[in-house]
Amino acid sequence: MKKNIAIKILLAVTILLFHNEMNGQRAINTADINFEGTVNTVPYISYIADTALLNIETVNQKKQTDWLSFTNVKGINMGISNKYYWFRFQIHNSGKSTDTYYLLNSNRGINELELFKKKDGQIISMGRTGDHFPFYQRPFPSGNFIYPLAINAGDTVTYYLFINKKNENLNFNLHVITEDNLHVREKNIQLYMGLFCGILMLGFIISLFLFFIFKDKLPFWYSIYIIAVLNRLLTFEGFDFQYFYPSHPFYADISRYIASSILLALLTYIMQIFCNQQASNSKFFRTTNALRWMAIIFIPVTFIIYQYYPLFFLKRIHFIFFIIMQTVGVFILALSCFEKMMQRFKPASFYFMAVVMLLFSGGFAILQEIGVVNHSYDTPNLIQWSFIIEMILIIIGILYRYNLIKLENENLFNDLNEEKVNSIKQILDTQQKEQQRIAEDLHDILGSQMAVIKMKVTALNEDAEKKEGLIHLIDDVVLNTRNIAHNLAPVELHHNAISDIVSSYLVKLNSIQSIHFTFIQTGNPVSFTKEEELDLYKIIMEIIQNILNHSQATEASIQFFFNNDNFEIFAEDNGVGIPAEKSKGMGINNITKRVKNLNGKIHIDSIEGNTTFIITIPLHNEPAN
Repeated sequence: MKKNIAIKILLAVTILLFHNEMNGQRAINTADINFEGTVNTVPYISYIADTALLNIETVNQKKQTDWLSFTNVKGINMGISNKYYWFRFQIHNSGKSTDTYYLLNSNRGINELELFKKKDGQIISMGRTGDHFPFYQRPFPSGNFIYPLAINAGDTVTYYLFINKKNENLNFNLHVITEDNLHVREKNIQLYMGLFCGILMLGFIISLFLFFIFKDKLPFWYSIYIIAVLNRLLTFEGFDFQYFYPSHPFYADISRYIASSILLALLTYIMQIFCNQQASNSKFFRTTNALRWMAIIFIPVTFIIYQYYPLFFLKRIHFIFFIIMQTVGVFILALSCFEKMMQRFKPASFYFMAVVMLLFSGGFAILQEIGVVNHSYDTPNLIQWSFIIEMILIIIGILYRYNLIKLENENLFNDLNEEKVNSIKQILDTQQKEQQRIAEDLHDILGSQMAVIKMKVTALNEDAEKKEGLIHLIDDVVLNTRNIAHNLAPVELHHNAISDIVSSYLVKLNSIQSIHFTFIQTGNPVSFTKEEELDLYKIIMEIIQNILNHSQATEASIQFFFNNDNFEIFAEDNGVGIPAEKSKGMGINNITKRVKNLNGKIHIDSIEGNTTFIITIPLHNEPAN
């Protein structure tokens, strides 16, 4: 079924391309055109087609019945043929003075043409030009083929136009235009081309700017694509031939094919990058890859055919393949974008709109190229505007794509941060649970066992002095075990407020240590989370251990102050102060880290004979139960 549809499409394209072979063979007399306006299309044209290259004398001697005629047509379409064409028409100057008019051929891609003027029995060549000749041979310096026509008042002049576009598609319009309007037309073309070039160069600069910002290949390749679009617009206006290689007509002959093929290859590759099209997420990936390489390979094939094998059937196949490749190629790009849209890839909608715009304008241009609609390359035209709109859409799409990626990265970063925080909390929770288990084991198991050992030692009938020393040693082990357990995680913390635990601990220290501790609490206590209470407990324990181990003090105080916004801890002793080499020791660093973990601030004032810790912790203002 699909094969039959493909065959029918190919037959339809072939009929459209070559319908000139079925034109009616109706001969009529050539008619005059009374030119009174500014622009007019030559309505009555007769022609002769022959595989042999006829000279002007032979053509002039042809009988009226040998001429075939187009009557009141807007455009002439001869399709692809291996023949040479001669066209005959007349122009009458109905004015009162000799005026200079210009004959304009709308097709910029004619290989060879020559205009002859017949008047008073004499035939004069008005110039031979075409894409196969250097640009300086053109009678008028323009991308179009333009001939000046000087016609005396009241005169009627017969013209013969020879055209050689053998083995290629031939369709065109013939217009007669006044000198003033010709200059206006040329200025308008330059104005619009300058506008288009300026817009494209702005897009090029924006794309390069995005490339340097994001260091991504998408805006880089799109900037290359914009240069290719600019080249294509200049090529189809003939400016490339006029300004870049005026002495090399061969390149002008194939430049349109090459420019369009480069565009298709770049457009396909950029679509793959833009839509992140891969074999794993697209049914069209292999098709678009094949399309891209087909467009690339078409470039050297064009060069080889036109340079070495300019045969009729090869050029015909080449032209048909070019039309099909361009049309089907853009259609495949549209399908690929539509597929990504169905996959909820939002930026693909911008590329889809751009490709549909190109598909519509490109299809219209192909219909012009094969002569189905009136052939006109006047600037500005649909294909030129479509490239500008396409560029704007895709640049907006690139910006939207990067913004979407930025948002996705931010969300991913936030998710990763949240996951990281949760992981850290789980680690800390596990660590605290393990510390709690070890502390309970030390407190309950080892502590009780040491108490039993002490009882048994006390009951022994040993030397009193040795027994007393052993009992003191056991007391030290019990105290150190209790300190270790409290440093890991105090068992009482799960059942008592931190102020009660600290107060009780200091009372025990006062009974066994030479330093006398005072505990003071002011204000209404507030509740803390278990994690916060553990951090606060370890901060206070670290301060107490510093006082015990390093201060050489006799008096020390721990004070808690609760107010509406903060919880403040004041720890002060009358010792020797903190030496400079120990001000950044492990104990002080541990205190500082835990204070920071509670979003608090710490200030340490240490002078000889006095050390003060001032710690401020912000509160959540939740009263304790």
